[in-house]
Amino acid sequence: MNTSVVIVLAGNSTRFGQAKQFFPVEGKPLVSYTISAFNSHPLVDEIVLVVRQEDEEELKQIIKDFGFNKVSKMVYGGETRAESVRNGLDAISFEKGKVLIHDGARPLVREGLITRIIEELDKSKCVVPFLLQEDATYSLSKNNYVDRHDLFRIQTPQAFRIEVIKKVFKDHFDPKALDEASMYRPFGEIGFIQGDKQTLKVTTKDDIALIEAYLKQQ
Repeated sequence: MNTSVVIVLAGNSTRFGQAKQFFPVEGKPLVSYTISAFNSHPLVDEIVLVVRQEDEEELKQIIKDFGFNKVSKMVYGGETRAESVRNGLDAISFEKGKVLIHDGARPLVREGLITRIIEELDKSKCVVPFLLQEDATYSLSKNNYVDRHDLFRIQTPQAFRIEVIKKVFKDHFDPKALDEASMYRPFGEIGFIQGDKQTLKVTTKDDIALIEAYLKQQ
């Protein structure tokens, strides 16, 4: 069964202070690690990049420089994440199969996690990696502590059967949805699998030190 990947790179990087996808990490742009993880995976057939128009030429050069031969298309993002993902889904080459939707700012997704997610889609229509909440957690709205054992930290890539998620986006699209799984949830069960601490999302420049520390361990 064919597998497509949609990598979302259309954010404004407001909290980072500059276009974080191009920030140098160990001498390479951060986004190169993200794309490489999927480009080198034997079960991935194609990659669609969802980008800001002003970043298009620089990303094309990165694709050329690193030989990312599985990048099939580059499309522009929308006003919200959900709109950006919809543009990416519309651009994939297949009507059936599997699709993984990934945050471009999570550069260290490892091959083993990608493999487990793709294989789990043989049994589920939606697969989402998670981490358990390890710290004590307090709710301001409830003015009380919340049981951390009831809380998951959701990661990407989130994966779906192509025909299923395309139908959800066509018939039940919510431009304000937090992520794809939340839009899908009213219509089916989510298959949760254990995520990976290395698949952290770069939000501020403080996160770069963690990324570099993980790279030194590899």
